Amino acid sequence: MKQPIYPYLAFEDQADAAQHFYQRIFGGDLEILRMGDTDPTLADPYKQRVMHSVLNSGPLKIYASDTFPNSTTLVGSNVGLTLTFDDLAEMETIYGKLSENGLIKVPLEKQFWGAYYGKLVDQYQVTWNLDFQV
Repeated sequence: MKQPIYPYLAFEDQADAAQHFYQRIFGGDLEILRMGDTDPTLADPYKQRVMHSVLNSGPLKIYASDTFPNSTTLVGSNVGLTLTFDDLAEMETIYGKLSENGLIKVPLEKQFWGAYYGKLVDQYQVTWNLDFQV
């Protein structure tokens, strides 16, 4: 595998501010998808929260999101690692190996935004996001 590993940061309600802060430091382009963009039935406090964002600055990428309704973020464990793949079979193999004795948070499957995605916590309590863009 030759893909870089990117951080994925989780926040209670500060992903927008944090990503703009990092953008001022590192430059680059910032893409933000809000929770209300994907689910207009959410209560107002959640509609403006960040469902997914990415700051692209040269080889640096920083992913971030806010917590979803009925979930919390524990500071200190709010950083995950993201692997992006260009080979779905390789992603499935690595997902299977990382999930051994771990906890699957999001099963590896095609998501509504078009990508194959899965999220897990490995046996050493490290959170992994695996992504394959179709």
